[in-house]
Amino acid sequence: MSDLAVFDEHLREWSYAACAEWDYPPPDDQWSEMVHARLPVGLRTEVGRGISAGAISTVEGHRFTVAEGGTGPHSWFSRSQSRRLVPNWEYFVQAAEYARIRSLASGSDLTLGFEDQRMDISVRRGDDLLWYVEVKETFHGLYELARGLDRIGAAGLDYNVDDRGNEPLQKAKLLVELRPAYFSLVGIGGRLDFSIAVRDLHHFALLPDLVPVGT
Repeated sequence: MSDLAVFDEHLREWSYAACAEWDYPPPDDQWSEMVHARLPVGLRTEVGRGISAGAISTVEGHRFTVAEGGTGPHSWFSRSQSRRLVPNWEYFVQAAEYARIRSLASGSDLTLGFEDQRMDISVRRGDDLLWYVEVKETFHGLYELARGLDRIGAAGLDYNVDDRGNEPLQKAKLLVELRPAYFSLVGIGGRLDFSIAVRDLHHFALLPDLVPVGT
């Protein structure tokens, strides 16, 4: 069975399990077509490959855990007032990226985390945080987040400013606190990779780079 077929088989099982638990009507062809239209072939293939490799495991019918460094279980779907399954789109992207990195890091001494200290995905060597990956459903808007981080890093963090609803400030604080060597922004359609230069508790810079995985 191909990795894409593995995904489709599991999607069907997850959706029916969620509908049975929540007493929803079973998903129809229109729902499946909507999911396929929003999640491109490469992403679905990567999730299927992760399932086949044991990186992603189904629990409780429609929830999942990851092989290492994960919290959870996490749900593929949310409820809705219309009694129609709502996919948690970002988790599909995050699971695909986790599976991709785990495959690239195979045989190395790197360890992965999933939902680790407010990081979507983390990669460590021993106690050292090497790489922090922030995931969105789509690439749209990630440039804005990167520009916001650039502005904050250059002007200096103001810890007296309330960061509620201010994602660039939240992520800036996290970068200075945790000090990963590399930082990536990943969504359907693209990725931005940086190395991080932290000057002090207030100033840092995102330096365009490529992340050397598995070294």
